[in-house]
Amino acid sequence: MNSLIKGAGFTKRSGVEVTEAVFILLRWKWLNRSSIAMFSRNALGTFSMARKDVMYDLLKREEINWRALNSQTAKAVYQQNKLTGRRVKAFVLDDSIKTRCSKKMEGVSSHFDHVTGRHVMGQQVLTLGLATEEAFLPLDSQIYISQVKARELINPYKDDRSVAGKRYSEATSQSKPEKASHMMKRAIRSGMEVYFKEAKQHLGFLQEQTATFASHTASVHLSAIRYLMLVHHKLEDPDSRVGDIRSQIQEQLDSLSFAGRLWQIFRTIISGTLSELQATLGCSVDTVMLSIDKRVSEFFIRSFQLDTFTIQLKYE
Repeated sequence: MNSLIKGAGFTKRSGVEVTEAVFILLRWKWLNRSSIAMFSRNALGTFSMARKDVMYDLLKREEINWRALNSQTAKAVYQQNKLTGRRVKAFVLDDSIKTRCSKKMEGVSSHFDHVTGRHVMGQQVLTLGLATEEAFLPLDSQIYISQVKARELINPYKDDRSVAGKRYSEATSQSKPEKASHMMKRAIRSGMEVYFKEAKQHLGFLQEQTATFASHTASVHLSAIRYLMLVHHKLEDPDSRVGDIRSQIQEQLDSLSFAGRLWQIFRTIISGTLSELQATLGCSVDTVMLSIDKRVSEFFIRSFQLDTFTIQLKYE
């Protein structure tokens, strides 16, 4: 994932590495937290020195190309699992509506929901995917903003030529057939339905509780990338299911989060013991604890940033 993130042009001037920030955004939903704020309050400190603002800032950045990371991740899954030779391959297009009523949220408009049979306020997302006999790969997504009751931008983009600026222009000016045509140029049915169900219920699909269109676009692609990571492992283990793999990841991350809280108790015990042995050790307690803290912190961060598409903890 590190090479894919950097290959998509992601950069960050200061603070935590951009790769670490992306990993946090990808993983927070798998810790069964209802929001980024809740994750930051209860678990973020276990896995990173970053603050929650790092996550929100990355979501809102106009120049970040989440579409590129989404497509490159799908390409990697496609190539590494040798899907080229599959007998059945088909592009699938479908849309899904996320109901959202906030008057301060960008990109919200009125849409007809075929499930409920009525018009609702929310965001409609058109997704292009590749379906094979074994898997569905979400390749690209675009938010569609209708002309009815559309919410305006909170603030105009600093540069309309930025990634987010161009995506907003596409969302407001193109019809759904036009969007579909353009997505096909850049690039059964059961796989798409599983994807949308999984994305909405478990993968954080438009659940970051942010207001900007740029962050909504990021959320859609982050959900797709999370799904691609699950699909990659499913293709390595044909007997497993996407939901089972997600549950395994959640259990591992919950265990790590609990271990992080336990460490604070163990740290108090160790520190007290070292205080009694300070004369024998020949160095201060603070020096020893700093070294231990550094090692423990490295363990949690490396465990959180799992190696490319794996769900096994690796630490040397």
